[in-house]
Amino acid sequence: MKKKYWGGILVLILLCPLSIWILAQINSNMPAVIAHQGVAYVDDSVMSQGLSMLGGQWEQFNGVQDPQELESFQPFYGKPLQYAGRLADTTLRISITIDTKEPLYLLFPLPDGMDLYLNGVEMYPEGITTQDMIPLPNGQTELILSYEEGNNYPRWDFHGPLIGTGAQLERLIRIWMAMDLFAIGFYLCLLIHVIVLYLQKRSEKYLLSISAMTICLLIHNFFSSRFSSLSYIFNLDISRPIISYLFLPLERLLYFETCCQLIPNILSRKAHKSIRFLLTGYIFFYVAAQIFVSFKFLGVVTEALSMMIFGAQGWLLFQGFGNKVRGAGTILTGYILYFSISIIFFQGIRYGILPFGSADIFAHPRQYSVMIYLLTISIVIHDLFALKFKEAEELTVTLKQFNNNLETMVDEKTQEIQTSNEKLTIAYQKLTDMDKKKVILLANVFHNLRSPISVLIGFLDMMEAALKKDADKAAEFIPRMRQKCEYLGRLSEELFLISRLEDDKVDFNKKSEDLSIVVGQTINSFRNAIDNMKINLTYTSKPAFCHIDVFRMQQVVENLLDNAVRYCNHGGDITISVSQPGQHVIFSIANTGKGINEEEQKHIFERYYMNRIANQNQGSTGLGLYLSNEIVLRHQGALTVKSVPNELTTFTVTLPAINSQAYLSEKHIIPPSSCMH
Repeated sequence: MKKKYWGGILVLILLCPLSIWILAQINSNMPAVIAHQGVAYVDDSVMSQGLSMLGGQWEQFNGVQDPQELESFQPFYGKPLQYAGRLADTTLRISITIDTKEPLYLLFPLPDGMDLYLNGVEMYPEGITTQDMIPLPNGQTELILSYEEGNNYPRWDFHGPLIGTGAQLERLIRIWMAMDLFAIGFYLCLLIHVIVLYLQKRSEKYLLSISAMTICLLIHNFFSSRFSSLSYIFNLDISRPIISYLFLPLERLLYFETCCQLIPNILSRKAHKSIRFLLTGYIFFYVAAQIFVSFKFLGVVTEALSMMIFGAQGWLLFQGFGNKVRGAGTILTGYILYFSISIIFFQGIRYGILPFGSADIFAHPRQYSVMIYLLTISIVIHDLFALKFKEAEELTVTLKQFNNNLETMVDEKTQEIQTSNEKLTIAYQKLTDMDKKKVILLANVFHNLRSPISVLIGFLDMMEAALKKDADKAAEFIPRMRQKCEYLGRLSEELFLISRLEDDKVDFNKKSEDLSIVVGQTINSFRNAIDNMKINLTYTSKPAFCHIDVFRMQQVVENLLDNAVRYCNHGGDITISVSQPGQHVIFSIANTGKGINEEEQKHIFERYYMNRIANQNQGSTGLGLYLSNEIVLRHQGALTVKSVPNELTTFTVTLPAINSQAYLSEKHIIPPSSCMH
């Protein structure tokens, strides 16, 4: 294990110079037009080598100057301009002599913070983009580049201008676009994949940090890449440095947080706070460096903090690798490549250690080093999820083994359950006996209630007859007493009937009957009450044969008719009909009055329920409709209500019908068609 560990460290150490050497080799192959003492010459022999970068010794002036002001300043020649050299608050001038058959153009890979003058005329005052090809006429041309004031972090970098034919430069622009679109597609695919993984397992919070980091990279790439895709497609005029100082510090913060979440328990709480303090300071100085561009020290402090953060992140990954944290070695590999390509390589070019050339012309190293870093993170994510799925499979195997042993456990527990079941059976038998005793007790109570009430009514009858002679005032209370006694009698009868119905002890003596006859007889018993309230009664009937208990069905009709009379408005209408359409017998009774609202209709057939109108009538027990519904149900029928408040209330009884032949046969009646003439 130790050999493997040290071998891995050796490979990681070699990755850094190896990646730098490969990029240096690519750079050395880039053709270049080298200026001497501020003068460059370009002819067909020079351009035969292909697309070239313009470098060498340029005339340099301190400060931002325009062409008219340069004559009063003395130029100086520094060391040859290197790719990505920082030239804030500097003016450059070069004289280029062109002698070619095919027209040549100038293209700037990254023209941030730069003003361009060609033969004393300012080109593109609104700002140059990476898609602007500046034509160079044959003969001598004076080229002046003026860089805005800055603090050298991160503006402004000198990216050597490119000289080539229109076809060469257009091909390069298309390559830039394809590279940027590839990067955008990579970030989008990674973002979608990470979001899908998070939706599957929301406990993996590091996926949120990776999603946020990918979104920042997408926005940065859209607005601040070389091709600046959105700015080109939608013609947006957005400054690249603005996007840079908004999102680059946030990217650094998310890089660190992602590493902390993927490699947990490495940093102590104190160390974590210290690095976060560094990140906060970095963000503060970074933004300050963009706002207060004249303070040079801000750029120096920001770059120093940036290097410290890079070092802290690398140390965290190295500690994770040393502690054999899963995935730490893979992420460390990507981080070393990212740091080597995007930091060390550029610094080597900037300070002349490495040759400048094509490294950032055809493929942006920083952009693709970030993609390599994210690719290693995605590999670790897949490895972590694969581990979780493996653990889930192992858990499944364990559950299967447990399931195999479960049958034995079930057999053992079954015996215990059977013993408990026997005890429960004994307890249930005791409860059943108690329930029977309760029913007997209630029946006795009902019986004892009826007897004294009947005697009381008899005494009241005699008392009423005696008092009529000389006690008129006392006699006024007797009807009320009678009413109360009748109410108690009706209540006791209904309660007794309910208890017997619930115990299925009510025998229904069902016979074939004509329901219209039962209804007609019941109506006659209510004539006095109907006439007293001046109610208009309409009764229509047709023979309706059904199998019913006449006594119980008469109770239903009485209850419904009693309610209709009780709640009908004075001088109102009651409509009763009996018919036999098809296979059913329909009995309906409708009355005008206050009616029943929709909410009350839901509870109207519940025991003891009295609606707001019934509550005003002391003669109602709240049991009549419940009993009626129970009786109808035991006839395999249905009782329904339909009411429109303040208009009409209709109760409908639906019963199974029988044919007339069965009715006549049971009644021993010979049909008229069978009689002999």
